[in-house]
Amino acid sequence: MSKTLDPLTSAPLPLFFRYAWPSILGLLAISTASIIDGMFVGHWVGADALAAINLISPFISIIYSIGLMICIGTSLSAGKRLGEKDPQGASQIFTQSFILLVFISSMVVLTITLNLNNFLSLMTVPNGLFPFIYDYFHILLPFILIQILSLFLYFFVKVDKQPSLAAAALIIGALTNIILDAIFIVPLGLGIKGAAWATGLSQCIQLIFLLRYFFIPERQLFFVVPTKKIHELAKSCFNGVSELINGITDSIMVIIINWMLIKQAGAIGVAAFSALNYVLMIAMVITFGLSDAMQVLITQNFGAKQSERIYQLRHLGFITAFVIGVISMLSILFFPETIVGLFIGTQHSQAIKLAQEMSAFIWPLFITSGINAIAIGYFTAIHKPKHSSILAILRTFILPSGLLIITFWIFQDLSALIALPLADGIAMLLGLSLMIKMTPERVILSQITQESGLKETRHLV
Repeated sequence: MSKTLDPLTSAPLPLFFRYAWPSILGLLAISTASIIDGMFVGHWVGADALAAINLISPFISIIYSIGLMICIGTSLSAGKRLGEKDPQGASQIFTQSFILLVFISSMVVLTITLNLNNFLSLMTVPNGLFPFIYDYFHILLPFILIQILSLFLYFFVKVDKQPSLAAAALIIGALTNIILDAIFIVPLGLGIKGAAWATGLSQCIQLIFLLRYFFIPERQLFFVVPTKKIHELAKSCFNGVSELINGITDSIMVIIINWMLIKQAGAIGVAAFSALNYVLMIAMVITFGLSDAMQVLITQNFGAKQSERIYQLRHLGFITAFVIGVISMLSILFFPETIVGLFIGTQHSQAIKLAQEMSAFIWPLFITSGINAIAIGYFTAIHKPKHSSILAILRTFILPSGLLIITFWIFQDLSALIALPLADGIAMLLGLSLMIKMTPERVILSQITQESGLKETRHLV
């Protein structure tokens, strides 16, 4: 990266979008691949197969969230060290994070593989969908370790000033997924198994491309002999705990919503919600890309103690997320028939009707969820995991689950979905009020005081 785009000195606007666009483009490529997965499965395998993927995805998400917590928490700690001009400390974090991820991912994959039938039997799904779920998950499961390692490199490559390489890897992986979908599902007729093979093999290609990072002469992160204490690594991981909470609680909420939809409308209701959820996923992926770029830049400026730049970068994140939310909201309000038709065909009039009914209740979610994602990203970037965790668990589980129970008990129909934007709106107000108190100047002053106390303690010892 050129000197004019240094995270600590460059103009915030071009710097923000220089980091944001590769991240957004790469993550959009992934979401596009997932959407095309849904299109191929919905059109060539059927609505039941599309519903099956949506039913198993929360469980995959929970596994993925463990890796996400470690990757985000440790990569931001490494970024802070780089901002403090301490590449050796950043490399220590890089090495220990890799070892931890390999160990945990291997244990999770091995445990589920040896108990796959028992694991799937815990899922209460209609009998007709169970074969689809088994065929998809048992193929995808061994590739989870590859996916987690790819995630690891993606975050650390970005924090080491290589956002374009990280984004290019995601794009190549997504394009591979789409091409393999077209080959495996349609001409080879592998059905939902083909979708699983396409996803797994594309992750291998993505990881191979990311390995190019180790051939970049100016890279600052290296594998070193680990010397740091376990509690320091745990502290770094804990900084990403909001991502774990988001992943687990989001997954639990999807399971609850799927159960409610099956009870009210059957598999076709799950398929209709899946189509709308793809639009929400695109909006959230773009917002996550914005938050991701903002985190990388803010954490380095936090390490350099530059409060004014933190303000500017945070404001850019909020404004852009709001615009994306409005565009996404308008798309589901005015074009629900087109959206559903992309996935399961316009002949499914019941699915289209259900999607229109659902969109009337959930549309505010597209704005509030983006703002909340930026707020959580800000707290994570300034190393305030308690704030980000509280906000994450409130918006993804405590508030929506409580309100869903109440609204479902009152209405006994799809209007209970109004609980989702209502819960997210309450969380948004709480997040914004916390941010007003947790100003960059205040956080930096607290950090300086803490560092001074540690130095004095070490001196006395």
